[in-house]
Amino acid sequence: MDIKQLKYILVLARHKSLSEAAYEISLSQSSLSKNLVQIESELGGVLLFDRSTRPVKLTDAGKEFICYAQRMVDDFEALKLAMGKYQIMHQAHLVIGSIPVIARLGLTTLIVSFQKKHPQISVEIKERPSAELLHLLKRKEIDVAFITVPDDDFYNKHPLFTYYTLLEDEIFLVVNQSHKFAQRVSIDLAEAKKEVFILLDSYTGIYNICMDAFQTAGFTPQIYEIRNVETIMELVSEGLGVTLLTGRLARSFERPNITMVHLNQPFKRATAIVVWNQPQLAFPVKMFVEQSLEWAALNN
Repeated sequence: MDIKQLKYILVLARHKSLSEAAYEISLSQSSLSKNLVQIESELGGVLLFDRSTRPVKLTDAGKEFICYAQRMVDDFEALKLAMGKYQIMHQAHLVIGSIPVIARLGLTTLIVSFQKKHPQISVEIKERPSAELLHLLKRKEIDVAFITVPDDDFYNKHPLFTYYTLLEDEIFLVVNQSHKFAQRVSIDLAEAKKEVFILLDSYTGIYNICMDAFQTAGFTPQIYEIRNVETIMELVSEGLGVTLLTGRLARSFERPNITMVHLNQPFKRATAIVVWNQPQLAFPVKMFVEQSLEWAALNN
């Protein structure tokens, strides 16, 4: 007997009718009867059904047989599911959405190590600002995203997603060394209300964090929006304005005439990995999230 025949017997036991069982499994009644006779023969002539009644009834042997058959079918389905993940992995293509500064945050190292560990999974990276990445995730054009989480209420605003914080970083006021704040250890942000702020543009998560910081400090500054961090740092180093950046990001673009000043009321930027909110993630996504969390535990 084989798994297919065991499934036939389970269907017959459920319907208690050869005709109804045969209809469900798309088999003729005579073929179903032959399979039943073959199984009973292999069992040494043990009858599983009393076929003299309508509907047919399980014999005592049949009732015990059904318990074992169900267990074997369940185990076989579990086996197929377990082995299926390796087939999925072999054929997998993982599309990772990311904010453009992942190299400065060390996240490219994570992606490279994942690719080396799972060479059978092809990886594609799409760089976009955080807001665009969320739209791509909604449209299922990417599988997972690295974004800047703009506020603590992010999950309530986006119930379709689950996010895991990987990094948290303090935000600094970044100024030219000749600036009046350059010699200060820390300042109240309100003291900088007359400054020209050169910020990453409004599509980025850090822009929203900066806006919250200004609102908390009670002022609306003059702002120039720039897409590229390196350009911002060059403009600040030339004394054309100041900026708010995380310590990790500012240090990665370090300039000799740049100074980072603490804010007395600290603000933090969280970098998170975001996936669809669902009970069962696809295996490549699940493995990538797990490796990302392991990476975060070692880098915080």
